[in-house]
Amino acid sequence: EVRSKGTKEQVAELVGLSAKLAGPTIFSQPEIMEAMTNLGARGMDVTAIRAMIGRVSETATAEPKMGLFDVTEVLMAAMNQFGFMDGLSSDPERRAKQITDRMTRVSEAMFKAGNLTSAGMDSVGVAFRMFAPQAVSAGISIERAAAAAGVMADTGVPPEMGGTALRNILMRVNDPNVLKKLQRGGINTDA
Repeated sequence: EVRSKGTKEQVAELVGLSAKLAGPTIFSQPEIMEAMTNLGARGMDVTAIRAMIGRVSETATAEPKMGLFDVTEVLMAAMNQFGFMDGLSSDPERRAKQITDRMTRVSEAMFKAGNLTSAGMDSVGVAFRMFAPQAVSAGISIERAAAAAGVMADTGVPPEMGGTALRNILMRVNDPNVLKKLQRGGINTDA
């Protein structure tokens, strides 16, 4: 059963959509319904779920090490960590488009980092858990943060350790005392 903020008719529509998507994808209808339920549990309404599930399915198809549910978890976590769920419209259709556009950006950043480095999307997601708040606070885009996580993976550092190292670096660089020392040493710290 798909749990969502919607009428019985809307939920029935999602069940029908899951059956349609199960045909041309590698995922079964129960897997698609599980991903939809996960999106609903994370606060997505029926309109947003309908708009997002195709992108989630495409991303999961391209990331064969992960299941559809896991891709949903990683994408939604990254969207929350990097503030992509902030400032959404109250209009359901506009909100769904905003979420889908933002999810596309997140999935492309994570997938690109995974393809260009030895990190998979799952490893990038683990690293994000360790350093996303510091990256956001430092004004680092999700694309650059994903690339940094990928570079750490290329050096053989496990994602938890790489994310922790990146967090520590960002915390030190944002420390006012460190910034003053860098400036005294002739290093420009203006963004």
